[in-house]
Amino acid sequence: MSATYYFSLWAVYIIAFVVAYRFFWEFTRWPKVWWLGSFLRIMVLILFLTPATQSEGGEFLSPAWITLVFDELQGIGDGWFRAGINLMAATALGVIVYFVHLVFSLIQRRRKIKKS
Repeated sequence: MSATYYFSLWAVYIIAFVVAYRFFWEFTRWPKVWWLGSFLRIMVLILFLTPATQSEGGEFLSPAWITLVFDELQGIGDGWFRAGINLMAATALGVIVYFVHLVFSLIQRRRKIKKS
């Protein structure tokens, strides 16, 4: 695979993700359960943008969820080690980011209520 083809595929993937994420963002704008919408947005962002190596010892990266699905469909079996570990680490980081976001959002909402 040439570098031009590789970067072109990533560009198409990122553009398609940004367009789909825009619609997902609007879909998850719930005023009463804002904390759930924030959690879903962060988790979807992590799921679709976490990279993993395409093959054992490969130099190219692909989205981890695609690597995981294709390896399991082909029965290779090492997708959980290559992509699963990346996804678990990114999910742990995302949960930390979510809790920091939650704390700051609650502080901001409490200040807004006191001013009113």
